[in-house]
Amino acid sequence: MTKTLPDPNNASSQVEPAPWESPQWREAVSQNPGLAPFFDNLESFVELPKGAGIEKLRELVLELAVAGRLDTHNAADTPASELLESLRSEKARKITVKELRKGKPTPTIEDDEIRHGLPDGWQWVRLQEFGEFCGGGTPSKRKSEFWDGDVPWVSPKDMKSPHIVDSELKITQNALDNTRIRLLPTGSILIVARSGILKRTLPVSINDIPCTVNQDLKVIIPFDTCVSEYLRLMLRGHERYILKHLIKGGVTVQSLKYAEFELQPFPLPPLAEQRRIVSKVEGLMSLCDTLESQRRARESVRERASRSVLASLTSAPATAENGGAKVAKGETLQSSWQRLSDHFEVLL
Repeated sequence: MTKTLPDPNNASSQVEPAPWESPQWREAVSQNPGLAPFFDNLESFVELPKGAGIEKLRELVLELAVAGRLDTHNAADTPASELLESLRSEKARKITVKELRKGKPTPTIEDDEIRHGLPDGWQWVRLQEFGEFCGGGTPSKRKSEFWDGDVPWVSPKDMKSPHIVDSELKITQNALDNTRIRLLPTGSILIVARSGILKRTLPVSINDIPCTVNQDLKVIIPFDTCVSEYLRLMLRGHERYILKHLIKGGVTVQSLKYAEFELQPFPLPPLAEQRRIVSKVEGLMSLCDTLESQRRARESVRERASRSVLASLTSAPATAENGGAKVAKGETLQSSWQRLSDHFEVLL
């Protein structure tokens, strides 16, 4: 429904079209049947306080995407089983040339570990099959020669966007040469693994620059960076499951259950479908950004209108006297109350 927002200083109030009535959202509804029940109540969600409804929409988009429910399938796609074999081949090559230590064999996924069905061409894969896991560290703060260099050193406070392009603190080449801290290649998956923030969210980013990380981050270096974008999205889409089942609590700090996390099965789509999923999610998230921007603008107008109407209501005289007769003077209490009543729905 389109609402007219009151402007006490402008006789011709602007008509603000509701964001859920836009052509972009209507197209999104038609192309994503899995989201239809949510779209039916989109107006109610968008108007929830502090953008809570839009955050729920983002969460739903990610969860449906990684479950294969955003209508991204194509029967002609090369199945995920071939992609998995390619990842395994690259892992074997790295072991052969001594770039990677040979660990324990990856256990077969049992039936009771499969959480739900998958679309044709998808496959359950343990997380450790995507790439090499490693951690980070902090050079000694007592050695000034280790700090204020040009090597990015990423900590949880830098993990605020999908892609890392810089860091607040940096270390020197000297620190790299004289500690066990590792320079990570671009396309790695950076995960906050120890922080109080894990009570409510799981920050995951991709580094667009070579970087190092501190000990509170866990890193997956993919055997093939072609899966990096989907891998980040996949972990974000399983955030609720990970926070519930793969996080151990502490008094002030939570942390990943590393061994269980590495062995956790996740759904792997065909590579071509991964790219379609990433593209579709980016489009839907852009629409969510638009919804949030419009929500903030509408909220700002509503707040200004509320203050103006209530100010005129409380300051308006009931009447003004002219000799012995009472006559209206300017905006009276009655007219102010009438304007408040006319726009009461908008001001809520």
